[in-house]
Amino acid sequence: MWIVIIINIKAQDKPIPLHANAFYGVELVGSGFRFFFLPLIGLVVTGINTIISYYIFRFDQLLPSIINFCSAVLQGLLFIATLNIVFLTHT
Repeated sequence: MWIVIIINIKAQDKPIPLHANAFYGVELVGSGFRFFFLPLIGLVVTGINTIISYYIFRFDQLLPSIINFCSAVLQGLLFIATLNIVFLTHT
C-alpha cells in the first residue's frame, strides 16, 4: 500500500478526496498527508494482532489463526480503499 500511495499521491498540502460515497460523491477532502493514515492503521492493527497471537498460541492454536486471518482481511480491505481513493484522484 505504501508504494501505491507514494507513486500515485504526492504527499503535500494539496487537498485530495479522502472519502467518497456512491450516493453523494466526495464527502471528505483533506491534505495528501492524511492519506498515509490508511496503511499506518493497517500496520498498527496487524502488529498488535501479531503480538496478541504470539501470546495466545501457547494456550490455543486455533484462535491465533483466526486473528491472523482477520488481519489479512483488514489489509485487503484497506488496500481496496487505497486503490479506490487513488482512482478517484486521477479521474
